[in-house]
Amino acid sequence: MEQFDAVMSLLGIMFIAIIGVYVWTFKVYKDTKNSLGDIYSSMNGHIQNNKVHVGEDGYVSSKVCDALHTSIKEDVQEIKKDVKSLLTKTL
Repeated sequence: MEQFDAVMSLLGIMFIAIIGVYVWTFKVYKDTKNSLGDIYSSMNGHIQNNKVHVGEDGYVSSKVCDALHTSIKEDVQEIKKDVKSLLTKTL
């Protein structure tokens, strides 16, 4: 009779654990659904109000862009020369 009580106790604990896993899974599903809903609504807002991304104030002239890229290109070339000289010294 003691074994029967122990087995029934274990079955009860397992049943409660299975219910707990189902409840936890449902909670994770619900939280994920809410998070995805927030993301989708944000994306939908950006798609419907696309004027936010196309303001003319954000554009720069091609002269400014060329000057910036020329400056960056010169800096990268200088860094490459420094790295090469450091590598030849260490070898």
